[in-house]
Amino acid sequence: MRFVFEILVAIILAVCSSASYAQDCSSDKPPSENCRMVGKVKVYSSENPVSTSAGIRLYLLGKASDIVPDKNATIRVLNDVLIMRLGYYAPRNIIPMSVHFEITSFSTKPSKYEANHKLSIFLDDKPLLSENMEMRSSIVIAEILRLEMKYTDFLKFTAAKKITIQLGETEIELKPEEVEILNDLNKTTKHLNYPPVFAPILFCSR
Repeated sequence: MRFVFEILVAIILAVCSSASYAQDCSSDKPPSENCRMVGKVKVYSSENPVSTSAGIRLYLLGKASDIVPDKNATIRVLNDVLIMRLGYYAPRNIIPMSVHFEITSFSTKPSKYEANHKLSIFLDDKPLLSENMEMRSSIVIAEILRLEMKYTDFLKFTAAKKITIQLGETEIELKPEEVEILNDLNKTTKHLNYPPVFAPILFCSR
């Protein structure tokens, strides 16, 4: 029981360690990489090796204060919480093949998404994708689900103006300020480069 509690506390600390939206680069102490802001999104870059990364973290449902650990090795969830993380890493500033999409759930119902963890995303009421997320962990009321999103879908997702996300039976239309942050994340990719194209070597026989 204590082991499960320690894992849950570790998840909660990760959940509560930062705000829903990025503050600014001055909050990095000490900065391990160069940091700049694109709207409300932090963008990290390094020169050795050259790389760029950026990501966002949004509370789709609930807030950090809805998750209450107590001294009796239990955790109370006051309201369902869904936290979405979306980000990319671009070594050598080359466009990645896919980006990391993760949802952390805290629910009053144990293993809420264990039986149905299909993720569907709609842009302007038109389907973008519908895939089963990978259940990475399911501990009583805490679940972590992941999906590798194709980069082309990522660009469409972050450029949209109306976004609806459905996980299992839970459907959420993103708020305008959340869509704006996704649009800022899209802008961080403008300097990324396509991978070099190598012409095939042709062997000619005489």
